[in-house]
Amino acid sequence: YLYYNYEMILLNFLECLLYFEETVLAFEDSVLELLDYAWRQVNIHLSFGNAKISAVPPVIDQKSTQSPSQLFAAQEWELQCSRSLTCVTLLWFIIDRLESLPMAVMNAVLQKNDMLVGFSDVLLAAPWQRRGREGVQKFIDGRFTPVQDSLRICVPEAHSWFVMHKLLCDRECRKKYAYTTYKKEAIIRVKRFLNETLVDQIPALVDVQRALEELSFLEPPSGTEEKFKSTLIIEPVAQLLESIEGGKNFKQLSETMGRMLQDPQIGRAS
Repeated sequence: YLYYNYEMILLNFLECLLYFEETVLAFEDSVLELLDYAWRQVNIHLSFGNAKISAVPPVIDQKSTQSPSQLFAAQEWELQCSRSLTCVTLLWFIIDRLESLPMAVMNAVLQKNDMLVGFSDVLLAAPWQRRGREGVQKFIDGRFTPVQDSLRICVPEAHSWFVMHKLLCDRECRKKYAYTTYKKEAIIRVKRFLNETLVDQIPALVDVQRALEELSFLEPPSGTEEKFKSTLIIEPVAQLLESIEGGKNFKQLSETMGRMLQDPQIGRAS
């Protein structure tokens, strides 16, 4: 539980730092590892399925008859939700500065991770919104809060639309993104959400509407043509991840940590 809390503290700290463009640029090539980490967290959350993501979990009550493992599972799920939605914001702060970052970052966004299709899935899953017997909850100020107006957008929802706007409407992104029939159909699915209420809150989404209309008339190249298309992608080695994982026996470390939790004297002796 402490690990998840520490991770959230670091993510909130990064969220504050990356709001400023100079901080994002200062990461240089290391921003690729942050991008991959944030996108991995979002995908892990989506992998639980819409049924779990959109459901309001039971209220965590320390005085209830729930076992410690059940309480921990409930707290872990809340932190998992917060972690993934904070990562959506981190991704927007990075993607917003694509033109100023190394070319490998754009390749990672558009080709390696295909975030245009990915964020279409995010918008369809709407992990920032839950529905239960007591009404609708939305992710506001770091926690899920009951809301009266479910059509009013929250921060991670807005940032997801900003990402779609950037990747669909930016000239450089349009040049470098290779559409296929599958990608076209996956992206067009978000068109159903572009109603008048949403566009009134984010007027820039008019451009997204126009881009989706253009996309609906686009005839993507066939799979055969894409197969013979030459592409070269150069990506730096993940130095931070290698320095953390390289040469370490994580099974042995986990066993040592387990013994330390049972007997604090082990940690003091070492």
